[in-house]
Amino acid sequence: MTVRARIKVTNELFPTVKLAGLDPYTGDQIEWEFYTPRGGGYVRLNGRQVCQRLGGMGVTLWVDDAEKLLNTVRREWRLYRDDARRQGFLHE
Repeated sequence: MTVRARIKVTNELFPTVKLAGLDPYTGDQIEWEFYTPRGGGYVRLNGRQVCQRLGGMGVTLWVDDAEKLLNTVRREWRLYRDDARRQGFLHE
């Protein structure tokens, strides 16, 4: 499985990172688009704040510069996959 993450600026206020691949828990094809305000702020997905390991609860992800969004999403995606592997759910 290949996971692609790329930065794409959709407008001047909300830089985005699109992550496409297979969800390690379900094996379903996903295409998630994360964004944050250009000056920094909470990382969001579908209008909701994203927490560590791309979850919905816990420590909310924050970036102080929109350029750091790509690295943050990559890091949290790796952690998300690692959790799935440890729990025996990894689908590839």
